[in-house]
Amino acid sequence: MVEHGSLWAALQERSMLCSVQASGDPGPTYIPPQAIAIGAAVIAVNAAVSVWLQLGLHWQLAIGAVR
Repeated sequence: MVEHGSLWAALQERSMLCSVQASGDPGPTYIPPQAIAIGAAVIAVNAAVSVWLQLGLHWQLAIGAVR
């Protein structure tokens, strides 16, 4: 198992590599982990509401989130 400190260091190094781009370089865009976590939380809440209200949209949300 990977230690927490080394995993954090690897994520920081990866973020530095992705965020250092030349202005005209169409490389990958850096998305902070907090933004990904917020997006995942919104999707999870929507799926939970769909299940609770028996709307049947949770499968479509899951497929859309994966895509």
